[in-house]
Amino acid sequence: MNLYNIFHNIVKRFSVDYVVEQGTSGIWYYKKWNSGYYEAYALEAIYVDYGGTIGNQYYSRSWTVNWAHTLTQIYACVITIGNSGAPASGKYESGLNATSGNFSLLMNQAWAGYISVSYSLHGRWK
Repeated sequence: MNLYNIFHNIVKRFSVDYVVEQGTSGIWYYKKWNSGYYEAYALEAIYVDYGGTIGNQYYSRSWTVNWAHTLTQIYACVITIGNSGAPASGKYESGLNATSGNFSLLMNQAWAGYISVSYSLHGRWK
């Protein structure tokens, strides 16, 4: 048995996971793990404007963000709104799919302006 086969058998036996690819794509910094796990992080400034009301809650027009890669399963996409002066009371995810996500900002009043949004995406790439 050569050294490669010995190492390969040890790795298989202990199920060690490791990064097979990492890099940047568009706004995303990502890692693909050998097990199929996928993680990606992004930060962007976007312009949001008033989209309507439901009861006494205001919301922005939705925006779409495209993932860096097509995913086979999505565990979560957590978004955080930076300190932008927006009268934000929350955020709303209106749909995640293999290639993108749609989001809206919930607000205390009608408002338009730029916000800073960070994304933390977790799922499977294989």
